[in-house]
Amino acid sequence: MTDAPERKPWSELSPVTQAALRCKEPVFWAFLRENYTIRNIESEEAAADVVRTICEVGSRRELAAASLSQAYWYDMDNLFQAWKARER
Repeated sequence: MTDAPERKPWSELSPVTQAALRCKEPVFWAFLRENYTIRNIESEEAAADVVRTICEVGSRRELAAASLSQAYWYDMDNLFQAWKARER
């Protein structure tokens, strides 16, 4: 029997990894549609486009460097988590 690898807490993941994981979640797409009034977010790639636009980066990899763009990501993710908590 092989032990499954331990998952790191969300806060220990890099913003690059966080953004990649979030963009795979349909509930995140719903959050983007509702909070950023962008209607046609129905895929991971569409969500990634919105994240890149809002965070002012050409690639989510640019979120690795401490910057204003990284702060935008953390703000967006915190808003998402609060939105998700209200929805449940």
